[in-house]
Amino acid sequence: PPPPPPALPECSVAPEDGERLDRWRTFSLDELLESLKRLLISETILQLVVDNHGIQLLASILAHTFPEPVLAEALASVWQMCFVSSACQAVSEDSALMARLRQLAGSDEERVRINANGALFELRQHWLRLRWRRASQAAVRQLEDTGSVEDDQEEDFWLEAAEQAAGDMDEVPPPPEEGTMGVKRQKSSPVFTCSQNPAAAVDEEMCKRRQGFKVMVSYCWAEQGLVVRVKQALVAHGFSVWMDVDDLNQGSLLENMAAAVEAADVLVLASSEAYKNSQACRTEASYAYSLRKLILPLIVEEGYRPTGWLGALLGGILYYDVSSPDKFDSELARLVAAICSLIGDPEPPPPPIPPATAQPIQQPAPPPSTVTQSTLDAVREWLARAAGVPPGAGPPELVSLPMMEQLQVWRTEAPAHFHQTVLEAVADPTKLTHLLSAAQFLAVISN
Repeated sequence: PPPPPPALPECSVAPEDGERLDRWRTFSLDELLESLKRLLISETILQLVVDNHGIQLLASILAHTFPEPVLAEALASVWQMCFVSSACQAVSEDSALMARLRQLAGSDEERVRINANGALFELRQHWLRLRWRRASQAAVRQLEDTGSVEDDQEEDFWLEAAEQAAGDMDEVPPPPEEGTMGVKRQKSSPVFTCSQNPAAAVDEEMCKRRQGFKVMVSYCWAEQGLVVRVKQALVAHGFSVWMDVDDLNQGSLLENMAAAVEAADVLVLASSEAYKNSQACRTEASYAYSLRKLILPLIVEEGYRPTGWLGALLGGILYYDVSSPDKFDSELARLVAAICSLIGDPEPPPPPIPPATAQPIQQPAPPPSTVTQSTLDAVREWLARAAGVPPGAGPPELVSLPMMEQLQVWRTEAPAHFHQTVLEAVADPTKLTHLLSAAQFLAVISN
């Protein structure tokens, strides 16, 4: 690996308006850090950055008095790195960086505060996972020594294993303390919204059951409008629903999120590309998964299917696709039915199926051909000469009208590649086969 990066100089700031002057090829430092944060969504790139002293570079940036946009983007990159165990370990072992993270977690700047607390939250989760892994390993070793454990001794067995694991954790850096700047806060009670007189509840007992069942909605703000409709529908059916728009003024964002996840009976997760790329959403979903909360995933982006960490987390869970208006009501009814089945309520009646339209769907007319018969004949004659075939002796199907149309499209959309291919075919007639095969392939897939 390359040597560690050098220490950074202080950022030059124009005193009159605070404009950032330090730029690299017209890009400011916060713009470069934002690009880095987006690249770190790929865990392959993330690991490459970690291996090339990326954490030390970010630590040197955070150690200086840069403006708020720079600090916020650097912290966002640290937060993104903390989703990978090796990066968590490296950050935890940097005492100066840990102290700076705790300090910035109490910043007056909202973005700086949120990103610092997000990184600290993930670091603590990493430490807790590591402690549990050590406890499990200690328990396995003890089982190998003792052979088996009687039922009445099981509690003592696990306590002894946990104590042994705690001893093994002496060399592991302690976890970040809960709350801002190491001050433990009393956990806030999340605000769940419910309807006092839900129309969907047929009796008082059903009303109580639904109000007592807590649903948390996890989403990215880019899809807020659609998700609010889902939340309103769930409230109308009598369920108690938590959504961050109803609980913004109590405690910090992450504290509210953690409290809501802990209190929820089920998590309705609105999956989309924006959700997958959001650090706050990943922290939220991963925390719910670590607590073994039941997750009911929605699709809120048309045509989207979860990939990466989100696809791995959701696995083969059945989705509820509310991304398009024509499917919203039916998919929402399926979601409500799934939640009702969890508490033993009868499923609500399905929404009415709209009657079929009397008018058949009109297929669009195919566009007129851009290739004339005379052009086609001329191309066939040229190909016959290039292949050394006497005029009229070559098969007429050597090149067809659809193939010519696709060559025309190819020439328009990728002219450099098209002309290079044609030049090679002219220089070597044996390559004409490749050219025609490509045109034939394009003609087939276009249909």
